[in-house]
Amino acid sequence: MKIALAQRAALLAAICPAVSMGQLPEGPPSDAERGRQIYVICGACHGPLALGEQRLDAPSLVGQKEAYMLRQLRNFRVGIRGGKGDDQGRQMRLILDTVSSESDWKAVIAYVLSLPVQRPQSTLQGDIESGRQIYSTCSACHGSTAEGNEALDAPNLRSLADWYIVDELQKYRMGLRGASPGDSPGARMRAIAATLRSDEDMRAVASFIVSR
Repeated sequence: MKIALAQRAALLAAICPAVSMGQLPEGPPSDAERGRQIYVICGACHGPLALGEQRLDAPSLVGQKEAYMLRQLRNFRVGIRGGKGDDQGRQMRLILDTVSSESDWKAVIAYVLSLPVQRPQSTLQGDIESGRQIYSTCSACHGSTAEGNEALDAPNLRSLADWYIVDELQKYRMGLRGASPGDSPGARMRAIAATLRSDEDMRAVASFIVSR
């Protein structure tokens, strides 16, 4: 069962007062150590090892590049992501009201980059062979093994759960993501999502990616 936005906001409110920079160890901590302390807030949704949590619509963070994660945080802050209808994105915007400094974001990212990468388990029963054919369109940006391409602002898909890939493709198709001015990578993805004929196609390509 997924958690409603109001419940997640209450969870955040309960956690945030307990986490402050004043609780950090004395002396200048490393970025990763400082990020570990701040990550307590993020971990409430993304999990202690940043592997994500389906019932909170929170994706895995491990396996992504620093530039991609930083760009997405900026997108949330300025409203490129997290608009009307995107409850998960709105929750991220609330969190960034609490963790608003880019230096803190970079510290959290440094901590996430120190965590072990684990491949997600399949949760869908999509047609993998059909997904293989559909993915031929995706590989131009995301790579033959879905490893991503930083030069094209294309994230690593191999570390993302199949359910999350489907959720985001649906957001692109509905215009909840990729419709904001200035979001060129999102606009490209929105155009790709429009070529997928059905949710079945989305499940197929997500199942194929997780099978890689």
